[in-house]
Amino acid sequence: VVHDYGPEAGGRWHHWWIYFTARPGWLELLEWPRASRGVRRLRAPEMLLPRLSAIFDEVVQHRHGHLRRREAFALARLEELLLWCDTLNLRAGRALDERVARACEFLGDRHRERITLARLARACGLSSSRLSHLFRAETGQTPMEYLEAQRIARARDLLTHSAKPIAAIAAAVGFQDPLYFSRVFRRHASMSPRAWRKRAR
Repeated sequence: VVHDYGPEAGGRWHHWWIYFTARPGWLELLEWPRASRGVRRLRAPEMLLPRLSAIFDEVVQHRHGHLRRREAFALARLEELLLWCDTLNLRAGRALDERVARACEFLGDRHRERITLARLARACGLSSSRLSHLFRAETGQTPMEYLEAQRIARARDLLTHSAKPIAAIAAAVGFQDPLYFSRVFRRHASMSPRAWRKRAR
């Protein structure tokens, strides 16, 4: 296959590539702005490049790893990569505000930690009230609602792809009380963690 594209004059690329068959639900995530015939492109701010690179590395590691469900793990990370790229997509008229993207990045690796709005606001250089207003305007959620959804998404992955006890999974995603975790999980998934695991297998 001939690849006839390259960086803009004077520019450079970090060139990562992967071939995959898109799941039906991913098609919307791949509607990137067209750069030229057969080429679509998104621009990522420098602050997000380490996160995108790390997720891409996980895709490759899982795909070539030795886990029984290695392909499922790789596809899960690939979907996460596409979702992050979607936050940069200009289809809606503009990309996600960089301060909100910074908040999402801060929350992304801290499932186990106790996160307060004040701590998150300090990390983003904003007041708590300004961050809350901006975050909701950009995402339709409060920062804490977003964090809770991310924790439950991670819990679903662990329930599906690991044999860890439910209490251990609760702790791994930041819930010290397994009963409270189960209530929150049921609110998001419309079933208990145990039922989710049983259905996934």
